[in-house]
Amino acid sequence: MVFRDNLEADVPPDEKRREQLRAARDRRRELSTGLIEQFPEPALVVDDERRLVRFKPAAEDAYGRSQADALGTPGYEFPSVSKLEATMVELDD
Repeated sequence: MVFRDNLEADVPPDEKRREQLRAARDRRRELSTGLIEQFPEPALVVDDERRLVRFKPAAEDAYGRSQADALGTPGYEFPSVSKLEATMVELDD
């Protein structure tokens, strides 16, 4: 899942519209975070640079790496583990 926080250049100069877009982004983030928390499978969340920003405990078990060790590393360092299916969701802001 990708949260696009660095799109300020694409946001219109109108302050009211900027606030509407930020509120919509925040609602999507809250919803997706809640879904990730309830998802029982290993879940990795990457940012726009494809660096890990969320690494669930089930992922620690599946990949044999701690959350502290994994956060900030490139997502490509975590290829599919046999018998696990990878799912990627990208949110468009």
